[in-house]
Amino acid sequence: MENQGLSDVIGSTSAPYMNTLATTYGLSTQYTAIEHPSEPNYVALFGGDTFGIAGDGNCCWKVNQPNLVDRLESAGLTWKAFAEDASGSGTCGFNPPRRSDHFPFIDYSDMNTPARCANMLTTASSADSELLTALNSQTPPNFTWLTPNDCNNMHNCSVATGDAYLAGLVPKILTSAMFTAQKAALFVVFDEGNGSSPSDYVYAVWAGSSVRKAYTSSTQYSHYSFLKTIESLWNLPSLTPNDAGASAMTEFFSSSTLQPLSASFTVSTTTPFATQPVTFTSTATGGKTPYAITWDFGDGSTVSGLMVTHVFTSAQTFAVTETVTDSSTSIQTAISTQSITASVLTAGSFSACSYPPQGWSCGNTNGLIGSSVDIVNGVLQTRESNPGVGSDNSYYYSTSQKGTFPWDPCRAPANGVLPSTVSSVSTTFTPLTITTSGSYRYHIYVALYYWLPNGPVTAGGSTYRCLDTQVRVENIGGTFSPVGSTSTYDPGDSFGWDNVTLGSVTIGQTYTLKANVADQCQQDLLAWGLPSNTPCQLAGIEVGTEGFQFQELDVNWSDVQVSTLTSSLAISYTFAPANPQTGQAIAFSAIVLGGTGPYTYSWDFGDGNTGRGANITYIYSQPGNYTVTLTVRDSTGRNAATSRIIAVPRDRALIGDVNGDCVVDRRDVAMVELSFGKSAGDLGFDPRVDANHDGAVNILDVAAVAIEFGQKC
Repeated sequence: MENQGLSDVIGSTSAPYMNTLATTYGLSTQYTAIEHPSEPNYVALFGGDTFGIAGDGNCCWKVNQPNLVDRLESAGLTWKAFAEDASGSGTCGFNPPRRSDHFPFIDYSDMNTPARCANMLTTASSADSELLTALNSQTPPNFTWLTPNDCNNMHNCSVATGDAYLAGLVPKILTSAMFTAQKAALFVVFDEGNGSSPSDYVYAVWAGSSVRKAYTSSTQYSHYSFLKTIESLWNLPSLTPNDAGASAMTEFFSSSTLQPLSASFTVSTTTPFATQPVTFTSTATGGKTPYAITWDFGDGSTVSGLMVTHVFTSAQTFAVTETVTDSSTSIQTAISTQSITASVLTAGSFSACSYPPQGWSCGNTNGLIGSSVDIVNGVLQTRESNPGVGSDNSYYYSTSQKGTFPWDPCRAPANGVLPSTVSSVSTTFTPLTITTSGSYRYHIYVALYYWLPNGPVTAGGSTYRCLDTQVRVENIGGTFSPVGSTSTYDPGDSFGWDNVTLGSVTIGQTYTLKANVADQCQQDLLAWGLPSNTPCQLAGIEVGTEGFQFQELDVNWSDVQVSTLTSSLAISYTFAPANPQTGQAIAFSAIVLGGTGPYTYSWDFGDGNTGRGANITYIYSQPGNYTVTLTVRDSTGRNAATSRIIAVPRDRALIGDVNGDCVVDRRDVAMVELSFGKSAGDLGFDPRVDANHDGAVNILDVAAVAIEFGQKC
């Protein structure tokens, strides 16, 4: 049902039937909703968490988390879910009137299968004959759900309308074969009221022959308690710490329905490293809540609590025992044991902690208590904790850095730290703990930061001289982003571009992230619409985690490889304009491949003048054909030189004066004859003879000489 608080129903003259049902059977006066508006409550009711959903309209199949149907089917239990006046009955195109806002079955990604969609069915309002047929069948479902339409559930209509609807339907449910031939219970509940959790109290009533009569409870319950109740009565594992820690509503049932107590637990990793924190989470079902839970870690340490963390200090196998006792008159006890094998941390290749730019740095965190960065035996250990804080505009992090970075501020690479020949950066990592909560997001990443040696560039209204790129694992609200996902962003100091290169990760498994230095630069430039020939110099490397709202993210980085090219020094240059005139500025730009930076650049302009620098401008005052030579020397002493002939005619030149002596005569004819028939790239091609600059010496060049023969400048 929809949008009515407890006080809107109990005691209201508009709800005589609901008041009668509450006094006849079991009423909870302290049952609270989880969130506002509707959809987060339905998601929580079905999966044990909101998983970051904070509003309506999130359809469909987006939540990649376990849910109640997973638990039911694993236990061999059957189910059907009805929605009044829905279309697409029994298919994965099932479409209730408000889609997933009031029907959580289509929120979860693993529900999107033909077998499961076959159990999502329409029922016609307000008789709901399809629903009643299922309840009166020879094999009714173990679990049945009904979402009324927006009038019957009081979303769009009055309390009196909804009360009349329940008065007509509920008696038929309670007298169906399901309720008369076996133990069954009906739960009528509203998604949210008018308050704020944990005091957003709503009407919550249990009814049926298995329910205690005329019973009222003031125990604090929530939508997670509904899940806990189902799990307790059917001995199902918990879905999340929320339902695991909730109180089951078993007090509403007669004592004969009390189930045997059982206990189990999950572990963040069963093969931790010695000194690595390990998280244990208890799941208890049956008996009577609340439970008392104690742990024996097999190393002489004991502790109490639903979720606990322990550090094993030596490398061996430990028998961890969980003991659960309930609150029934005849106290029940359940015990569960698992073996945990702690191993020695293998040495890694990260150097000892050091301050940037030399790196690798330690202690670089922006998280809450429990966040840290350290290097132990060559293994980088990043620990990040930021429950309930941060957002898309406010990230927390735990990282290690080497080099220089845009924020310190954007500046050239530090000498001797990262060679100009670095071709790739790769690192292996093992996720140790991923404990989520709230509307979380996290990245596990390698970031490369670049300096643009030719000067600042402008795109999207911003002007920067640095690039910021990542290769990463990306998880948003429980869903891993697919490989190939990219995004651009403007952090205020550089042009940012990120690339997901690794999909989902699993606790305890080892993975590799690898960043290609040249490719990351090119992709960043392309994403921002910057010239692809913009030179990049790698300035900094960062390794670690970032994000917000999650409880804990612990990662060990065991190996880092900074690979370099060993190619020879190769150079060339460009100039513009392509056909310069006397008195016109010509821009020369050096291009360097290989070698080891930094480089020195020397220019000889062929007229007795020289210059220095990777980019330089020069003006010729006299016409002529000039041999321009660039010489580059790298930091290891290697030299390379390249030359080109630059033809510079007068402002109004004679096209046929191919030898540049200011007269068109038989010497020009001879030069054309020698190169006739040759094109650019051919052996013997002389660009001076290509009078019309079309890339070939042909009849058009002969014509240019013939027309101007005998003329002088």
